[in-house]
Amino acid sequence: MDNAEKTYEWLVNYQRESGEFFVGDHGCGMTRYRSRPWGNKGLILANEEERRAWLLVYPDGKIVGFTADDFDMEDIERTGCAFIVERMQVDYSLDVSSFKDGKAVVTWMLRPDGSYHADEGGFGRTDDEEVNICAVTDTHCRVIEKFHAETKN
Repeated sequence: MDNAEKTYEWLVNYQRESGEFFVGDHGCGMTRYRSRPWGNKGLILANEEERRAWLLVYPDGKIVGFTADDFDMEDIERTGCAFIVERMQVDYSLDVSSFKDGKAVVTWMLRPDGSYHADEGGFGRTDDEEVNICAVTDTHCRVIEKFHAETKN
């Protein structure tokens, strides 16, 4: 039994006992498990047909499902946020789109728009532009297109 199979077995048993995750069908036989108490953190993807699961982000925001090889650092350096990627820590959000044709887009928000920090009257707003990086993964959580700066259309 490999780690993905062990993770799946633990996940199914833990969810049954605790109900600790928001669970959602993500297409192509994939299920997304998002931990309840931690908002945008604590992310696991499961391939239900193969009974395998991959932990992508710990509940504290530490990224464990990706390695340095999964990032186009030359492209990401252009955003001015490469230091965030080097920390491998989600401060805002990392999410996975629904799977289509066996692929899904993983989006990691490195820096929110400056209004994120503002109160309802606008005080505290900064001039920051939102910075996201994206990758494409398959139903085995292998990166098939490295993380790169998201382009705005």
